[in-house]
Amino acid sequence: MARKIEPTYTIEFPLHIPVWQQHRLEKKFKMARMVYNSCLGEVLNDIKQ
Repeated sequence: MARKIEPTYTIEFPLHIPVWQQHRLEKKFKMARMVYNSCLGEVLNDIKQ
C-alpha cells in the first residue's frame, strides 16, 4: 500500500540570544555534525565491503 504524500511545511524563527551563546551553540553543532559524519562514513564503508 502506497503512503499518501501530503505537503510538508517548515517555518524558521530568528533566535535572539547573546553572542557568547551563539558561539557556544555553533561549536556544539559543529561537533555533533563531525560525529554524525564520522559515523555515517564508517557505516558506508562497511556497506561497501
